Amino acid sequence: MKFEEFKVEGDLEEFYEGLVWGRGKSDARHGKLKLKFRCPSGPRKSRQVSHPSKCWAHPDVAQAQRMKTTRAKTKFQQARRQSRTKKINTATRLVRRLNKYT
Repeated sequence: MKFEEFKVEGDLEEFYEGLVWGRGKSDARHGKLKLKFRCPSGPRKSRQVSHPSKCWAHPDVAQAQRMKTTRAKTKFQQARRQSRTKKINTATRLVRRLNKYT
């Protein structure tokens, strides 16, 4: 990685406001805690991404359509799995606590 990718011009406080804790995908049941970036603008506004340059990346239309059909088919299963993960998974609970105070 190059320094220009991380170099912040302007207000540093605004940059650090964008940093949030997120759960990385080490395997299916657990997750490692990673610092992620919340997009202030662009097509991915308010989403967590691994790098600030991904906020303005072009969307993959085919992938979006595939996900749209998958979500339509499995929305109830995903909702149950998501609620269970938020209650049980220790990494998820830790991320919630860390982001509460930052």
